[in-house]
Amino acid sequence: MSEPPKEITILVVEDNPGDFILIEEYITEKIPHAEIINANSLSETKKIIESKKAFDIVLLDLSLPDSSKNNSIKKVLSFIKEIPVIVLTGFSDSNFGVESLSLGVYDYLLKDDLTANSLYKSITYSLERQRINQQLKLSERRFRALVQDGADLIGILDIEGNYIYVSPTSETILGIPPEDFIGKNAFDFIHPNDKERVYDEFMSLATKKKLKIKAFRFQNHQKKYVWIETIVTNMLDDPAVNGIVANSRDITEQLNYEQKISQAVINTQETERFEISSELHDNVNQLLAASQIYLSTASKKIEKPFVQELVNNSRSYVLSAISEIRKLSHRLSPGFQSDFSILEALKDLTNDLDVESKLKVTLEIDKKHIALPYDLKLNLYRILQEQFINILKHSGAKKAKVELIVNECNLKMITSDNGNGFTINENKKGIGLNNMKKRVSLFLGSIEIKSDTKTGTKIIIDIPL
Repeated sequence: MSEPPKEITILVVEDNPGDFILIEEYITEKIPHAEIINANSLSETKKIIESKKAFDIVLLDLSLPDSSKNNSIKKVLSFIKEIPVIVLTGFSDSNFGVESLSLGVYDYLLKDDLTANSLYKSITYSLERQRINQQLKLSERRFRALVQDGADLIGILDIEGNYIYVSPTSETILGIPPEDFIGKNAFDFIHPNDKERVYDEFMSLATKKKLKIKAFRFQNHQKKYVWIETIVTNMLDDPAVNGIVANSRDITEQLNYEQKISQAVINTQETERFEISSELHDNVNQLLAASQIYLSTASKKIEKPFVQELVNNSRSYVLSAISEIRKLSHRLSPGFQSDFSILEALKDLTNDLDVESKLKVTLEIDKKHIALPYDLKLNLYRILQEQFINILKHSGAKKAKVELIVNECNLKMITSDNGNGFTINENKKGIGLNNMKKRVSLFLGSIEIKSDTKTGTKIIIDIPL
């Protein structure tokens, strides 16, 4: 327990001059530099308090001329609010002593038993109690600011994921009152396609103190799903918490905003691809076709064999250039209709890249569920296009496999090869990989890359539907 400050201001509410002198002597004996002010009545006490005089503690006699004992306590407490009050009285009623403490006073002392030591002890105790109370109130205000009035959803769960506590922000964020969560399991609110992944991450807290769970879908009061990201901390060893603290934030708007930006970037890329494709097809190819006609005409007029051979070689190169430009134009702008089949598009891609002449490709596509939105099919085509280009350029693979699995809730595309593999950390900043990630993020999906120099590379794309 800390001692009272050397300079302390005390208000003594006492109408008996003799009692006031005795109290003053007791105080100065233990606290020599204390400033002591006397008030003779409740009305005078109010005036002194309203004069903005700052007091550290109030000693209150209950036998005042203008108030009863209960009324004195209630009124003084209403005047002073945060200042500790010690009651000094001649009433030897222990029941009333307990009652006065319940009203909010810090201590209750009988004048007949009063000594310098007992008064000093009571003052010291009351000031220390006030300091602790202020710290507690400050902590509570911080708690309310961070938890109750904050933007995040705070939950405490047991080891099985059952809610022990949920902050009031659940009503703001999810539209669900906090009491409706208590005793329920968090995984019952998580989207079926995300549940297994989140559960596995949650259970890893057995060996980790803290981790961030990748964004997942969580059900709100309308039975619709919002995207949240969560940081979980294992505080089972803390008796004050005895649970796992989950700090969650709704990132649905953020993801939608990022989605719009990515969509705008990709739309711009597709527009540029289309313009370049059109320029190659409509202008450059036409120029080459015209050159081919002129060369063909010229070859008929040439009599010298070696010149004829040069012209024929030129015609051959022009034909090769036209063929290559057509392929490039088609890759840049495939010209799909809105109802094109993803299976046909992927077969078309392997033909365009002349994949079959360089490696054996196996396509495994669930034909029962291939009715996908146009944007998704186009982006899957672009992602696979990027993957095949990488396989042909860098992997040295002889075989490649594409699996497309679609159900009502999600789509999974798995591309694997038996090539050389690569070190993921060294290639994670590549333009091709970043383009694939952007396209996957458009649909709030995830991309996982596994690569090994012995077994090759596998890319798993998972997109919620």
